Amino acid sequence: METIKMIFKKIGDGLLIGIGAGLTAGIIFAIVSQMMIQQMWDQEADTIERTIISDHREVDRNGITVILGTIKNNSENSLRSLTVKADLYDENGTFVKQCSEYVSNLHAYKQSNFEIECKRCDGNKTVEHSSYKIYASGF
Repeated sequence: METIKMIFKKIGDGLLIGIGAGLTAGIIFAIVSQMMIQQMWDQEADTIERTIISDHREVDRNGITVILGTIKNNSENSLRSLTVKADLYDENGTFVKQCSEYVSNLHAYKQSNFEIECKRCDGNKTVEHSSYKIYASGF
């Protein structure tokens, strides 16, 4: 009987040690992961701030607005996932539509051309607008 009690005590002690070690490892993992994610976001935000969008212009292709331009990564970090967005505004300055185009793997100090097609969901002509604002987002 004494042997069975000793076996159960060792199993109980092992479970407590295992649970404690697991919780400790989980907490450490969560903290380190959060720090790494924050560092990545900060670095990407800095890199996006260093992107330069130039030579952008609006053209009409059969009633669909297309915005053409060039984006340059002016930093030492590559951008894996970048979106160039154009917000369209009416003559009163009211937002009417957002269009975007995905640009992948924009390496350090390189540039890429982009083409943003702004059409309605039904594929018909673009929403009436009088101006646009263009910017980059992503990570």
